[in-house]
Amino acid sequence: TSNEGVQLYYNNAVKLGTTSTGVDVTGQLDLATTGGTAKPDALRISNAANASYYWDIWRDNTNGYLNFGSVSGASLVTSLVIKDVTGYVGIGTNVPNHRLTVRESGEAISGSNVDISNLALQIIKPLDTDGGAVGFGLGSSTTETNIGGAMIFERLGSNSYGKLHFATKGVTTASADIPIRMTIDNAGNVGIGTTNPSQKLYVHGNIVVNAQ
Repeated sequence: TSNEGVQLYYNNAVKLGTTSTGVDVTGQLDLATTGGTAKPDALRISNAANASYYWDIWRDNTNGYLNFGSVSGASLVTSLVIKDVTGYVGIGTNVPNHRLTVRESGEAISGSNVDISNLALQIIKPLDTDGGAVGFGLGSSTTETNIGGAMIFERLGSNSYGKLHFATKGVTTASADIPIRMTIDNAGNVGIGTTNPSQKLYVHGNIVVNAQ
């Protein structure tokens, strides 16, 4: 009847069965595709209301890369690639040469401004709270919590109005927080040794100017 499911058994155990909500698989699902083929048929996730919109996931059997591509009523666009053995990930490119390679063909500078629509990478904190901060850290250590440098954006007002901080570690203590060394505020003022510069260049501390 229409309420009955289909079950496939192996060694008296159910390995695949249909349910009221879909299909259940117990164990490994092995999709074996045609060898030597750049884009063999593999896995497709489509829009039930419009079959011309879908995602394909496949292994390129000419180079071993795992590919994720989408079609929105036109031609297939490969959006993400994972390179075999190395695990390198490519976004916008099918030839990643580093742990993460992001390709953006648009120009990120327009006149004296940054064209935010053509940025290759965006890191954003999804909160509309002044004083909130987001950034990324850099380090060289076998312990991943040992961060030696960081660049942080601090929100001061609506629509990501704020300032940029640069920090470096000043001690050898493991997993220690790192102090801010330089700040560029929303007016373009640069502060060294202060996070609130009031002039184009504000240095808190001694400076040395050595003419050559």
